Amino acid sequence: MATHDKRYVIIGNGIAGTTAAETLRKLDPNCSIHLITNEPYPLYNRVSLPRFLQGVLPEQKVMIRDFAWHEQRRICLLTETLVTAVNTDERVVVTESGQHFPYDALLIASGGWAKPLQVPGAAGTKHIYNFVTLDDTKTII
Repeated sequence: MATHDKRYVIIGNGIAGTTAAETLRKLDPNCSIHLITNEPYPLYNRVSLPRFLQGVLPEQKVMIRDFAWHEQRRICLLTETLVTAVNTDERVVVTESGQHFPYDALLIASGGWAKPLQVPGAAGTKHIYNFVTLDDTKTII
């Protein structure tokens, strides 16, 4: 029976997902790690978003990791990638574009999201914003 290096898939690029990827790389130098996020950025500090909104902190100071950091550690960061299915029987993650990522271990670290405002007239309104992501903050600015 052929063996393979362990395959990890992590859904979510926040502090939990990125720290997990970093730890896995240290513990298992030969494994494959796919870190999947629907956002276009590597890890950034969500706690710093209010200071970025105020103009006190530039965007580059909000960033915690960059793409080179992932490349140097052989962590495959897939940005702007939406996971649409997880088949636990076949141990595969499927993305909106149809990519399949088989895994031996899966971590779902997708974080929390603000619930849309549920009041009459709010649905479809263009001037009601959430304040969770870097893109949310840029939209408000």
